Amino acid sequence: MDEQAKAMPVYYSNGITLNVSPYDMVLSFALNIPGGNGAGGGPQCAVILSPHHAKTLAKMLADAVARHEADYGQMKVAVPQLADTATRPADL
Repeated sequence: MDEQAKAMPVYYSNGITLNVSPYDMVLSFALNIPGGNGAGGGPQCAVILSPHHAKTLAKMLADAVARHEADYGQMKVAVPQLADTATRPADL
């Protein structure tokens, strides 16, 4: 592992929100602790992507999940609709 990778912070996330604008998409990652006292919960970091890079990431993730399911079996997950997880700006 190179020095830059060693210095990079690493986060675990089990919660995510998505905010969308005409120019970028913001993924906010959180750590939700069920029944916890709030310690360690809440936003951990945010990643801002251009729509082009977001589409590239979506393709990379879809390919990785397909490979994972081929190796370990299909995962059953509830996928929320965009309106449930994203906020959109008012008309410009």
